[in-house]
Amino acid sequence: MKKCINALAYVLSKKNENLKERTFCIINLLAMILGLLGMIETILVSEGEGFAVEILLFFICMVVSMYLVVGHHKLDISSVIMTVAICIFLFPCMFFKCGGIQGGATVYMSLGLAYIFLMYEKKKLAVFLTLDVLINIFCYIIAYIKPELVNEIGTRQGIFIDSLYSVIVVGISVGAMIKLHLNAYEEKREKVEQQKAELEALSSSKDRFLASMTHEIRTPINTIIGLNEMIIRDGSDDTIREYANNVKGASKLLLSLVNDILDLSQMEMGLMDIIPVRYDTKQFILDLVGVIRVQMQRKNLSFLLDIDPGLPSVLYGDRKRINQVLINLLSNASKYTLEGSVTLSIQVEKRVDRKVRLRMSVKDTGIGIRRENLENLYEIFKRIDPDQNQKIEGSGLGLAITKQLVDLMGGVLSVDSIYTKGSTFTVILDQEVIDDTGIGELEIHTTESLADNKERYRHLFEAPEARILVVDDNEMNLVVFEKLLTATRVQVDTARSGEECLEKTQTKYYNIIFMDHMMPGMNGVDVVKVIRRQLNGLCRDSVIIALTANAVLSADTFYAEKGFDSYLEKPIDAAQLEKKIFEYLSPEIIEYHKDGIDMQEGSMLHTVRERRKKKVKITTDCVSDISKQYLEQYDIGMIYLYIKTEMGRFADTIEISSDHLEQYITDEKAMAHADSVHESEYEQFFAQQLTEAEDVIHISMASNSGKSYGVAVRAAKSYDHVHVIDSGQISCGQALLTIHAARLAKDNMPVEYIKEEIVNLSSRIQTQFILSSAKIFYQHGYTTKGMMKLCELLHLHPVLKMKNSTISISGFVRGEMRLARKRFIRRNLGRKKKIDTRAVYATYVSIGVREQNMLEDEIRKCVPFDIVRFQKASFSSACNAGVGAFGFAYYTK
Repeated sequence: MKKCINALAYVLSKKNENLKERTFCIINLLAMILGLLGMIETILVSEGEGFAVEILLFFICMVVSMYLVVGHHKLDISSVIMTVAICIFLFPCMFFKCGGIQGGATVYMSLGLAYIFLMYEKKKLAVFLTLDVLINIFCYIIAYIKPELVNEIGTRQGIFIDSLYSVIVVGISVGAMIKLHLNAYEEKREKVEQQKAELEALSSSKDRFLASMTHEIRTPINTIIGLNEMIIRDGSDDTIREYANNVKGASKLLLSLVNDILDLSQMEMGLMDIIPVRYDTKQFILDLVGVIRVQMQRKNLSFLLDIDPGLPSVLYGDRKRINQVLINLLSNASKYTLEGSVTLSIQVEKRVDRKVRLRMSVKDTGIGIRRENLENLYEIFKRIDPDQNQKIEGSGLGLAITKQLVDLMGGVLSVDSIYTKGSTFTVILDQEVIDDTGIGELEIHTTESLADNKERYRHLFEAPEARILVVDDNEMNLVVFEKLLTATRVQVDTARSGEECLEKTQTKYYNIIFMDHMMPGMNGVDVVKVIRRQLNGLCRDSVIIALTANAVLSADTFYAEKGFDSYLEKPIDAAQLEKKIFEYLSPEIIEYHKDGIDMQEGSMLHTVRERRKKKVKITTDCVSDISKQYLEQYDIGMIYLYIKTEMGRFADTIEISSDHLEQYITDEKAMAHADSVHESEYEQFFAQQLTEAEDVIHISMASNSGKSYGVAVRAAKSYDHVHVIDSGQISCGQALLTIHAARLAKDNMPVEYIKEEIVNLSSRIQTQFILSSAKIFYQHGYTTKGMMKLCELLHLHPVLKMKNSTISISGFVRGEMRLARKRFIRRNLGRKKKIDTRAVYATYVSIGVREQNMLEDEIRKCVPFDIVRFQKASFSSACNAGVGAFGFAYYTK
């Protein structure tokens, strides 16, 4: 007994984390108490007629269910037992033995419904709720039909007592259940909040660790880059200088990875933001090439550049983040390209007022990306195809951070890829224009041969009277700083701490003080505050420049508020350092300065001028039956379909044409049928079209009229810039829509506008055909055998119509085929008011020139179309229509 009581106490305590068990036991205890009182009241009111058995069974069920929960944690079984005992057994018995609708049992029935809602979810809730409702309805129906089965309460006083007691008991029970449920919810919410706080604290700790580690890593990188720069400048051995140049490129790539890690922590903390600055686009490209060139050389890849000569020379945007995006994309392309080339293209896509839209793309000839991996492409730390790419180095951070950076800058990142063939990543980004002068044809020189590198380095200025103080707690950083400024002849003093700095500023004047932000003891901000108000200090008005391993959000504003004049990022770039000092030194103490910065000389990096891509290219299937004239005039891409015959398989429009009809098709039988090309062939087709245009819109044949649409859609999933649209048409209707879209593309309309126009126009196209016989139509499964027999018996020519992407028989025309075609034209072109008279496009199978002229005259008699175009149907169309078929398409108003 003691063990049972202890177990019950544990279940009811907050130590038990199963809230449903605790709630169930509390409700059961409450039900036992209130139920006992209720039973006593019911017995008294109903004079105890045969109710003892029900009471006994009810309490047995209560005890059993409590035991199962407390002793064995079988909540599901216990709740079912209680539901059966109360809702299905006890309450119906009370209804009949305690007055029916005049007694309190009706109120108890509502308690049963509330209990079910509280204890069950999903399927169990639906099952028990339905069962209880049906039982309640059954009780009411039986009581209505056979009132003699209801044991009425004898007195008016008994009715009032029973009703009042039922309301009190049920009200307290429901209130208690709701209160328990709310308490359980609140307790669970508090636990979730506590866990959330712990996770946030853990995440914050991780982020602080990452930020701290990347800050610490920058210190040795600063030393490596700085001293390596001195080797490049002063070394006499050509081979060593070439090695040093490779170290320089690798160091910058390492720095890029460190930046990625830091950016990851900032993104997770929500601290990442965009810091726009003015930047020189030509110098931006030069710096970018200098960083990535070594990686390309190491893998013997051709690095190609396609830079728009009209690119504005000075832009305003987050130069650092754009550089990071392109380096990540180029590095990724290099890693996944085993041989071939990587191409960087920067083109001006659009100019509006003082803004320019840039289209920056990185194309490689690498291994490509499987379609199923595209959805995981931008997940952090997730490597696609790990088995295939296990030898490829990388953290898995690059693309994830690149995507987030592009989103932050309000741009769009997209990818087009064919597995084993290569990938193209494209970034669309708007930038403000400061100087609209184009950069012209860019000739970029690199230092592949470094024998003359010593002569190429020329310091920006010389100022032997200038005094500079560098404050940094890392001795190697101080050494690097001094070495980098040797050629400028400035006087450099150093200090290892804030306290040492304050001692020097009281005894010596410095034109510029470079102050490390993060130092043990007094940090840079604290030291600056003291310098600015230092008694007897000689540097209160000196220029103070912060040295920081991480440019914080709105760095200019941040450091200005802290008393700094400017800031410089670590690792220190030698050229930037000289520029910064030159900017703040008084001209009087500068003895010499260089006029501008020379372009480096050396071997030419391979630049290319690819043929400027169209904005949008329209493509379609050969079943659209477009004439060669229109294909060439509007540069429409067309993919073939396969024709399967007993002689083998042929590519329509390439290996076979409708001139071969008589060999395979008669007016009653087709010994050939059209079939879609394979998915991989669509992929190859789309890849080729993307070399000619930035976006491809493929207008497919009606989705319910063949496999081509579905295959094209699956193939297009490998590309972000291929858009497959269901034309809802075939043959001449598809041609009419495709030609109109191609006109819009030729006028450089935006891709979204063209897509919207296609969808709107497709519903306005009326496409009809007349066939010589229904046999071929039946043979391909488009109609029933009975319909085919009827047409044959009555000499009817089926009339087909496109509706909801489906072709079906809409009517019939009798008579000799030549006359039937005329009747077909008059019948379908009779409603002149609804027809757009700009153009009609007609297709035919094996109809002579003489009859074509006659049909054209008949069309013009009915409707004065501006353009009437006749085109011989492709073999694919002829397979489904048969010899003698004729059709046309036009727009409705």
